[in-house]
Amino acid sequence: MRLVVILAVLGIASPAAADDDADRIVLNVAGDVAWPDGWGGIGYIDEQKDQLFALIEPIVKTGDLNFANLECPFTEASSVLKKTYPITCHPKRLAYAVDAGFNLLSLANNHALDAGAQGVTDTHELLRETTSDARPVWWGGTGETKQQANENIIVSVPGKNHKLAFLALGNSGAGNKHVGSFNSPDLTERVAAAAKQADIVMVSVHYGPEYVHVPSKTTVDRYHALIDAGATLVVAHHAHVVQGVERYKQGIIFYNMGNFSFGSRTRRHLETGARLYSMIGRITLDKGVISRVELIPLYANNSKVWSLGDEALDPRHATPQLLTGAFAAEAMDEFEQFAADVPDAQPTTLVRIGDRMFVDLGDGGPPLEDQAALLHEQAHEYRGCESTGSVPRPATDAEKNWPNKAGTPLRRGHAPGS
Repeated sequence: MRLVVILAVLGIASPAAADDDADRIVLNVAGDVAWPDGWGGIGYIDEQKDQLFALIEPIVKTGDLNFANLECPFTEASSVLKKTYPITCHPKRLAYAVDAGFNLLSLANNHALDAGAQGVTDTHELLRETTSDARPVWWGGTGETKQQANENIIVSVPGKNHKLAFLALGNSGAGNKHVGSFNSPDLTERVAAAAKQADIVMVSVHYGPEYVHVPSKTTVDRYHALIDAGATLVVAHHAHVVQGVERYKQGIIFYNMGNFSFGSRTRRHLETGARLYSMIGRITLDKGVISRVELIPLYANNSKVWSLGDEALDPRHATPQLLTGAFAAEAMDEFEQFAADVPDAQPTTLVRIGDRMFVDLGDGGPPLEDQAALLHEQAHEYRGCESTGSVPRPATDAEKNWPNKAGTPLRRGHAPGS
């Protein structure tokens, strides 16, 4: 009964208290994934393959659904768009994510059309080849037609009683026929319709300025409108950094998840003062209702050692690392601040237990007396860090300058005019 006591203080129903596992869905949500052709470190990525996610494998294994945003078309077609960072990913790399356990995928983002309509077609064909009855994969957000791109995807997890409706949206024009649009005039009606089709509605949104840790009030209002229309969960990306988490009414909003496994050298993070942590959100839904929300801090840097006091954490290219100890505490300090800085947000309390945070869902409960069950769970999930050497080491004097270049302030606020 220890787990029940621990979770009660968070104002949430214990997952252990559910009568039937078929009524429970565990959903892990993460951020941006891209392994672009021609970028530095791609040889290492192709060598590691699904082992890029080895350090978070215990987390992924808990999920009935594991979500990520695929930030590139998977195609052998060349990029056709003239832009600063056009990216495409070789088709073989899609298996890296799927083989690691990611089975709910957004394709709606600003790189979806970097290889034109051919990239969309090739990615869909590859996904159709990848999914099976034994290992189903669901995706949304792009299509060969406008109707397909804006389709509500209904997810029925084998062995589960409750359905999830999935909408994947990018910041494209409403008339774009290949990418699901966050700017569609009928969006709230689509969300309301999805709420009638399924018990859980998840909206994935690729939107907002990059490398800032606090969304604009306009963004907050738009995400609130999705919950008001019937969404259970809003998961946003594109900023490439973590932003705040909000409990709004009966829903949860992740304002930005940050990079997850991204093949860049994170140069723009260092130039702008953006923080290089990320997170996994682990959401438990019992009988279609959110009963537990856990924030699991990660390190997502590809090139910069992070030092705290006398300890340093080495980067692992495109490989998300679980944070523990002082490193987890530092990230959680800022997670709390980012949540507090969300403009006009409903006050959201984040409760720390060990190296994780939990969203207080607001139903009260007795004083917290025993954390043993959750701490034991965390210890089990962190053993992978120790076995692979992904643990802090002594820092050199030269390394004690993270996370910004000297004199570069943290870009906490949103971009002007956003």
